[in-house]
Amino acid sequence: MVRNFLLIIDFIQDYQHQGYTLDDAVREAGSVRLRPILLTTVTILFGVAPMVPDPVFGGLAIALIFGAINSALLAVFIVQLTALSAHDDAALNERISITDSFIRYA
Repeated sequence: MVRNFLLIIDFIQDYQHQGYTLDDAVREAGSVRLRPILLTTVTILFGVAPMVPDPVFGGLAIALIFGAINSALLAVFIVQLTALSAHDDAALNERISITDSFIRYA
C-alpha cells in the first residue's frame, strides 16, 4: 500500500514535467490512480472477509481490512493535500526570504 503513495507523488512530478500546473497535476494524478487504489482495497476486503469469523485469525483480518481502508483514504486525500500544502509553504518561505533579503540590503 505504500506504493500508492509513491506512485501518486511520481505521477504528480511527471505531470508537472509535462507542463501541468501543480493543481492540475494533483487532480490528474489522483484521478488516474483512484481506480487502482480502490480495486486493490476492495480485493483485500473480499480476500480477507472469510477470515473474520475465525477465532484465531479474525483479529488479523479486521486489522488488515481497516489498514487497507485507512491506507486508501490516506493515499487518495492526504498525499495530494500534503503535496499542495508543501508547495504553498515553499512558495511562502521563498517570498519571506526575498522580502528579508530586500529589507536587509535596503
